[in-house]
Amino acid sequence: EKAVDVVVLPGNPGTLHFYRPFVDFMFEKMNERASVYVVGHLGHDATCHVKTPVQEHVRHCVQEQSDWNGDGLTILDLNVLQKLSFIDSRLDRQSTLILIGHSVGCYVLLKMLPHIDKKRLGKAIFLFPTMHRIADTPNAQWQRPFYKKRIWIPMFVAKVAASLPRVCLSFMVGLYMRWKGTPSPYRQHMVEGVMEMAEHSDTLETMLAMGECEMLQIGEFSQSSRQTILSLA
Repeated sequence: EKAVDVVVLPGNPGTLHFYRPFVDFMFEKMNERASVYVVGHLGHDATCHVKTPVQEHVRHCVQEQSDWNGDGLTILDLNVLQKLSFIDSRLDRQSTLILIGHSVGCYVLLKMLPHIDKKRLGKAIFLFPTMHRIADTPNAQWQRPFYKKRIWIPMFVAKVAASLPRVCLSFMVGLYMRWKGTPSPYRQHMVEGVMEMAEHSDTLETMLAMGECEMLQIGEFSQSSRQTILSLA
C-alpha cells in the first residue's frame, strides 16, 4: 500500500503548539495510516532555532526591511523554499502527498504547487486562505502599524509578560483563552504557544516581520495563481 504523507502549512504565527490538536485529529481520522507533519515557519519556534543559511537570511530580512520588496528573497519566499526542501529531503518520494494550508500557509502552498509533482499530489486543501490583497482587510488596517512603525508596543508587552512568574503568565493566558471560548482540550496548547512567543523576543520579532511581508507581497490574485488553482480541478 502506498504511503501517505500529510503536510500542514501553518498561518502566522506558525508556532507548532497551535496545530498539535489538529495533527492529532488528522492522524486519528486517517486510522493512523498516514504520517502527519506540521512544518513551522522559519524562526517561529524557539525550540527550532537551527543556524542554517536560510535561517540567517530570515534574520537579514528582519533587520534589512528594504529586502521585503526588493529583488532578493522575502521571508515568504524563504518559507516556500523551506517547505519544498522538507518534502524533498525528509519524505518518501514515492508517497502520496496531501498538502494543507491554513491562512497565509495557503499562499505558501499556492507558490509551492508548481514545483510539486502532480502525479504525487493527492490533494491540496486551502483552509481560511489568505491569498489576495491582505493589506486591504479590516484586521490589517489596525494590525499593520504594530508590525513595523509601532513594533515596540508588542515587543514591550511581551517583555513585561516574560518577566512575570511562569505560573502567573500561564493563568492569565488561560483565562483569556477561556473568555474567547477556546475549547478546553485545545487551551493548554494555545497557552504554551503564546507563552513561547512572550518569552522569546526574536521569535515574536520574526512573526511580526512576516506579517509586514504579507502586507507587501500578497496583492492582486495573479493569472498564474488562477491557472495553478484551475490545474487542481
